[in-house]
Amino acid sequence: MKKILFFTISLIVSLTSCKKKSSTTNQVTSNVTNEEINFTCLGTAIGKFGNEETDVEGNKYKTVFIGKQQWFAENLKVTMYNDKTPIKNIVHISDVIKDSIWKKNTDPAWSYLDNVQTNKYLGLLYNFYVIDNGLKKNACPVGWRVPNNDDWNELINFLGGKEVAGDKLKEIGYKHWASGNLGANTSLFTAFPVEGNEDGDWWSNSDGANINYKSYLSLDHLKSLATIGPDADKNDALPIRCIKN
Repeated sequence: MKKILFFTISLIVSLTSCKKKSSTTNQVTSNVTNEEINFTCLGTAIGKFGNEETDVEGNKYKTVFIGKQQWFAENLKVTMYNDKTPIKNIVHISDVIKDSIWKKNTDPAWSYLDNVQTNKYLGLLYNFYVIDNGLKKNACPVGWRVPNNDDWNELINFLGGKEVAGDKLKEIGYKHWASGNLGANTSLFTAFPVEGNEDGDWWSNSDGANINYKSYLSLDHLKSLATIGPDADKNDALPIRCIKN
């Protein structure tokens, strides 16, 4: 009986606490969808993991409650809308190459990081036409949507404001972020970049600096900042995090 009681208490602790600043490698939860992603945190958890969500293709995602919001704790991986309408796959070479097929395209499109299928666990890269498709189609699962600036700002403000929210959002360690990453992931949001490893950006379903640009959440590996960028081009290739309606 004592052994059963000890095991039960240990399990409860593992589900409600974060990884301490020591050599321990205990996971926050045993329900980890990909071993390459580190869902642990440093310090006391602010967020709380929810039930898994499944998209129209069967991809599963960890979810997390942060304040009054529920978010995906992983980047979207779907290649079709939730009504099963396919999204075009186009090879994304680089945002720097202005004459690439990706840059010239004005249809909804997705790509793997470096065009390597095994990178799918990181999430897919999407242009903004996937979100602004003119048909009110939604790539997030039913009941979920692409966040707008109000959603991102509510998240940032709940975590203490833009000066400190970044570290609370970022995945810990250097698996996906560059050396020097200050992420503590106490929100359990587990943000990691998909292109490059020094900064990460995620689409916002809001206008940017003018009609030609869109907004996005931006995090830097060496800074605690979490900012809303105003200048993403519709042809940029960014990941998506879904938020519960």
